[in-house]
Order: sequence, then C-alpha cells, then structure tokens
Amino acid sequence: MVLPYEISVVGTAFGISHSAASWVATAEMLALALSASAAARTVARRDKRKATAVGMAIALAGAAASVATSSVALLVLSRIVFGGGLGIIAAAANALPADHKRPERIYAFMMVALAIVFSGLIFAVTPVIARFGSAGLFGTELAMILAMTLLLIWVPRGHISTGKVKVGRSPLPRGSRAVLAAVTLMFVAQAGTWAYADQAGIALGLSEPHLTALFTISAIAMLVGAAAAALLGMKLGLRQPLAIGFLLQVYIAVAMYCQSNTVLFSAGVVLLSASSSFALPYLQGLLAEIDESGRAVALSGSGINFGGAIGPSIGAALSFAPSLAPLGIGLSLLLMIGLGLADRVAARHKSVGHDRPTLLAWIRSGKWSV
Repeated sequence: MVLPYEISVVGTAFGISHSAASWVATAEMLALALSASAAARTVARRDKRKATAVGMAIALAGAAASVATSSVALLVLSRIVFGGGLGIIAAAANALPADHKRPERIYAFMMVALAIVFSGLIFAVTPVIARFGSAGLFGTELAMILAMTLLLIWVPRGHISTGKVKVGRSPLPRGSRAVLAAVTLMFVAQAGTWAYADQAGIALGLSEPHLTALFTISAIAMLVGAAAAALLGMKLGLRQPLAIGFLLQVYIAVAMYCQSNTVLFSAGVVLLSASSSFALPYLQGLLAEIDESGRAVALSGSGINFGGAIGPSIGAALSFAPSLAPLGIGLSLLLMIGLGLADRVAARHKSVGHDRPTLLAWIRSGKWSV
C-alpha cells in the first residue's frame, strides 16, 4: 500500500531515477509472488500459524536490513528478502477462508480489515517519511511486522484434511487458472495505476498535501468497497459484481492517465482502492468454491503480487513516452481481458449463483434493502 511512496522515496534517498526505483519495487513484489507460489503448493496441509511465524521472521530480517543499509545493491537484496517473507504470510492467510461455507464474505471482511490498516498507514507514513526519509518508510514496515506478532496466537492452524480434497501436486481444478489470471491482470492494473498516481497528480499541478488527502480518502473508500461486497454477498451472484468492479477500474485508468482534468483524476484516485476491494472477494470466493483445498486461492496471493511486480515495470518500460496516456490505455485493455476470463468461469459455475436475477430485476424486487 505504500508503493507510490516507496518508489519516490527510494529514488530520492539513493540518488536513482524513478524508473530505476520502479525496478527495485518490481524485484520486491516478484520475490513476494514467487514465495507465495512456492508456499501455496503445500499450504492446504500445512499449519498456517507456523507458516505465518516463519514468514514474519524472514520479513523482519528484510525490513531491518532495509532500514540499516545505504547501498543500492544491499537495498535490493533486503527488499527481496522482505518480499519473500510476506509471500509466505500471504499464502497462509489467503488459504484460510477456503474451508468456510461463505468464503467470499470472509474475504470481504479481510478487505475491510486491510482498509482500516491502509487508512491509518496513509496518515502515519507521510510525516514519518518527511522527517526520516527512507529509514522512516522501512521502519514503518518493520513496526507493522512487529505488531503482527501480537496477533499470531489467534491465527488458525487451518489444516485441510487430505481425505476431503486432493492436495499436493495434483492439477488445479478446471477454471481456476483462468480466474488466477484475472486476479493477476487486475493487480497489474491496480499496481500500475497506483504506482504512478503521485507523479501524474504533480504533473497536473496538484500539491503533495492535496495528493495525501486524496490517498487518505482512497483508503477510506477502500473500506466502503469491501463493506459493500460483504453486505451484497451473493444477492447478484458473481458476474454482475465482477463486471462492476472491473469496469470501474477501466474508468479509473482512463480518468487518471488519459485526461488532463484534475476532477477526473481526483475521482479516479478516490475510487481506485474501492474498486479492487469490491471485486477481489468475488474472485477469491470463486476460487474457493472451485478448489476446496485452498491451493488455488492461496495462489491468488501470488497473482496479486505478480501483478504488483509487473504493474510498475510497465510504467518504467513506457517511460520514453511523452505522457502517461499509453499506460492508462494498456492497463484498461488488461482489465477487459481479466473480466472476460473471470466472467467465462463464473457463467458456467452454477454452485456460486451465476443464475441470480439481473441488476434491474433485483432493484425492482425490493430485496436490496439492508
């Protein structure tokens, strides 16, 4: 969530370009994704609490090294270690709700918790960076990992019985790869859009305090998006909420990078986190229904972070362009491909309610009241 700050702070503190700093972030997110992928292979039968503890120990080492170093090479290494630890945590956490009857609701409430953390983080990180620079940013990450140790005792062990579902090296169920691709593409777009929000806003003439205010509102809106998914549940099935979430992100990418309008840009920033926090529980709920072992949904953490690694690198690769419009167009196309993949799987997966009434019929029925 501090990706925009990390790129700009690393560039300033270590005397490298924004493009080079983007590749540092890419290495970190790629390590996270690879680690999550490796952990997801056997996550169903593993003790999730122990796995989380191992991931936290590795992440702590990486965060501490990031605070202490003044070398670019050592910084890259420490960020890779940090990402590797977080990948193990992500795999364990994402696999847990798969054993619940309503996994999409569990994922929605996880997004609510994430939004609350994000809101506090945006408030805290700006003054810390202003005073301590990169050490302040990485120190904040270190403090967050330490705070997680207080919650470790409540992490469920989450063993999945090997007699209930196939675990290990067996192939993933049909449709799960397409949904994982949709998750990845959504977060390529999310990370790519988020990583350059600071630069795009400054190019439009917005001040740093103005941008900080927008990021704060976006964090609060993320909470609204996750809460909306939790309240809506399966009343509309899967296809319509997924369409709403993905198409909203298409609008955001175009509004932020293809228009020279501060109002449209501000609206895009505000809705950015809410759109993904609304769509992600439905994608993860679909994965949990397809694969009850939790492997597929544990791999969604890899998809999220592969997307996080690829997104900033797309902007770095397009740094030769005179504007960020190609970034907005490219990310929009990726989102449309992701929506098509997810919609195709949801349309044929009857057990998760694709046969629910249309949005208009649901509104007319009066069953929408809370």
